[in-house]
Amino acid sequence: MLHTNTSDGVPDSSAKFYAAGVILAIAYLHSKEIAYRDMKPENCLIDKFGYPKLVDFGFAKIINGTLLTLTYSLTLTHSYLLTHSYSLLLTHSLTYSLTHSLTSGKSYTLCGTPEYLAPELVLGRGHNKSVDYWAFGILIYEMQAGYSPFADNQSMDQVVICRNIVNCKLSFPRNFNAECKDLTIKLLAKEIHTRLGNLKGGTDDIKNHAWFKSLNFDNYMTRGIVAPWIPKVKSNNDTSNFDPIGTYSLTYLLTHLLTYLLTYLPTYLLSQVLTTTLIILITKTRPIGTKTFKDTFILTNNYIL
Repeated sequence: MLHTNTSDGVPDSSAKFYAAGVILAIAYLHSKEIAYRDMKPENCLIDKFGYPKLVDFGFAKIINGTLLTLTYSLTLTHSYLLTHSYSLLLTHSLTYSLTHSLTSGKSYTLCGTPEYLAPELVLGRGHNKSVDYWAFGILIYEMQAGYSPFADNQSMDQVVICRNIVNCKLSFPRNFNAECKDLTIKLLAKEIHTRLGNLKGGTDDIKNHAWFKSLNFDNYMTRGIVAPWIPKVKSNNDTSNFDPIGTYSLTYLLTHLLTYLLTYLPTYLLSQVLTTTLIILITKTRPIGTKTFKDTFILTNNYIL
């Protein structure tokens, strides 16, 4: 609903409602020392009550500790007073271990959607849970403006997107809510020690921001606020609000299958490949149970590998 055939973005009141649910989810994850690391509109679904739900935890990771780095100056000053070389070496080793334990709260995995990556992720300097606050700022911006702030609108070049993120030059459309703009700027702080959410107050600093002053989070937690849009859901198994999985022509599938096989599979698996090809020829594009032909094709490939 963020991007439709007729419009991009949502009204300010709707953006605030959905952002509230997302920040509550982030707050809970962070209370368990879990970094989400995959914020994007596609991972924010709407439940049958109209409230947002964060999904897809494939990139989520437990990240403990801080990003503080100690210097050796104090310890080495004492070390220089020692006369025995072995004592000097031992003291230096202990200091290194202490430093390592304090900097273990970093992850160096590059993951996430390019337009939502924080600068420290792009630069590979190591990151902590604060990348979620940056991505949350991108999400708010996209809900308000209808596009993400660092996108390459010409060619969607990921290198250009990453360069825009590192340069961190923000511009806002005229109709951007002033209070939301202030919050977004504070969330998209390039330096993590100044980024809202990563300060002493944590996620409370975000919830207490002026943009959220008209929203009662206690009522929100009990679904006491009417959602901007409530989907029509007939049952718990109703998938009518999702786009159907399209079917592919036999020629298309076989072409991609052969390209994949010639590129990745060793010779000794060719017999299994022939069996798979026969299965595809027999099934053609007919549904098999509740699985479409596309699903069968993907499952078969996974089985081979």
